[in-house]
Amino acid sequence: MAEIIYDSFPDSKLLGVMRGLNGVSDAVSIVHGRSCCHSDSLLFNVLTTSNDNIRLIGSGIRSQDISTGGNRKLSLAIHSAYREFKPELIAVLVASVPTLIGDDVDGTLAKMEKDIPCRICSFPCAGYEGHANDGYEQVLSMLVQYMMSPAKNKVSNTVNLVGFKVDEPHAAADLGEIKRMLDEQGIRINTILAASKFGEIKNAPGALLNVVLGGDGFGCARLMDERFGIPYVIVPYPFGWGQSVEFLEKITGALGKKLNQDAISREKDRVKKKLQKVYAYLQGIYGLPAVVVGETGRSFNLARFLSDEIGLRIKLLSITS
Repeated sequence: MAEIIYDSFPDSKLLGVMRGLNGVSDAVSIVHGRSCCHSDSLLFNVLTTSNDNIRLIGSGIRSQDISTGGNRKLSLAIHSAYREFKPELIAVLVASVPTLIGDDVDGTLAKMEKDIPCRICSFPCAGYEGHANDGYEQVLSMLVQYMMSPAKNKVSNTVNLVGFKVDEPHAAADLGEIKRMLDEQGIRINTILAASKFGEIKNAPGALLNVVLGGDGFGCARLMDERFGIPYVIVPYPFGWGQSVEFLEKITGALGKKLNQDAISREKDRVKKKLQKVYAYLQGIYGLPAVVVGETGRSFNLARFLSDEIGLRIKLLSITS
């Protein structure tokens, strides 16, 4: 049997923070570190996101900066980021080298806030700081501090979608389908964390409910519950028929609404017509062994769909984060 070589998915806090910030459409990320950290992160962006909307730059620390500190390079990078992008939020991702040499990043940012008319924040992203999921969760929780207390009269039947990642395969199509499903139940999405503009995220407390996809962003939802009194419900990714219905039942139940059974019946008829065209092909893959590899928030739900509705035999479920 040939040897299987498995190149694991990169798992670092730096990439996790970057994935969360990529969903804030008017934010810019600065990798404060050596060029290798910036180039690796940039390549990850090129491979996983829309190439016409990459907002990631580097501070360009070199070997000679290690003895004198990288604060000057960071200041130049922040000025350049604001001049070129005019963002609402600038996030500094502090990599290993400036962490080890003790760069005073917070002091630099405090001075810059007087000259740069936008929010500036920083995240510790050294290699030993944690995993990708730690970084993603920290970004969502950080965004809560910028949220504004809502008016007393909230808009009825509105929810926030928490834990959505814009770099997932088919993310745009998935989001469009989720919006369509909720719209047929008379529910509107207020804010998507994180796949919205910074101003929209600040108004997230105006929703009645936080919908946590697969458990991702649970810390953010819990923090919003504590600060703004917004309840949350954890729902599965709506893969397949069964989990789509469960997704809608949990949301409508948390809002005190009845599930629109007419919309469910129409959807069932539509899906049935689609499946009739591929039924013979589905029979051909019943019982085939399959492996599911991915993050916790989606992998369990995908495995359930493949097993319960497609009829595959899940031989291995590997969780990367």
